[in-house]
Amino acid sequence: MAYIGLEGVKAKELNGPMVNSMTAMLNALVGNFVAGSAGDKGSICAWLDDEGNYRASFCQWMSEKSAFIGTKSELKKWLKEWFPQQY
Repeated sequence: MAYIGLEGVKAKELNGPMVNSMTAMLNALVGNFVAGSAGDKGSICAWLDDEGNYRASFCQWMSEKSAFIGTKSELKKWLKEWFPQQY
């Protein structure tokens, strides 16, 4: 999937997988620079920026509800709260 206009990334477009679990998202970031997921309650995108920071955004109804910038361990804690539930 193509991700366009990510903050902190000079490239206009990055390609990465859609995943269905928090663990899969963290694992996908090892081999890719971006990964996304969506569920009944919203969507999430996580990526590595050009400076090596982990970033993420949770959106619901086309509006960003929470954003994150930090380390991988901090991202894991943030994902536990914001990762969309899969039904």
